[in-house]
Amino acid sequence: MKVIRPSTVRMELAWKLTGIVFLLYLVLSIFDPLGEWSPLLAGFTSLMVLISIVLTIADLIYKQSHYLKIGEDGTIVWHEGIVGKEEIRLKRQDIRTIKVKQGLLGRIFGYGHVFIATSGTDDYEIKAYRLKKPFIVEALIKGEDLSE
Repeated sequence: MKVIRPSTVRMELAWKLTGIVFLLYLVLSIFDPLGEWSPLLAGFTSLMVLISIVLTIADLIYKQSHYLKIGEDGTIVWHEGIVGKEEIRLKRQDIRTIKVKQGLLGRIFGYGHVFIATSGTDDYEIKAYRLKKPFIVEALIKGEDLSE
């Protein structure tokens, strides 16, 4: 059984931005002899670190509580939740539509959203957000051989 978890791209991006702001703070501290920018950038850097910590915790919780399992026998299972759990179980032959959505940031960082619908439903039954390599996930759901 293959387990696919969401990407932690928000956490990674937040820490990269925090690093850039910290480097800007260091450079301006060196080249700002009067110290006019130092308090402002120190406060902004602290705020960025706090935001990065919050996003890291949120991303890690989301990653642990949402995942997709693709079985060898053609079952697709979507798990959602920590305290209140929800599990959606589908058979490969019942799937009618698989939609992969990948925006600009998703193309840059290699993640996307996968939506799965079965017959007789108005909406998508499984909405899996921020999955790594969404087109490979789509191929796995369809049961395609990826060994080529």
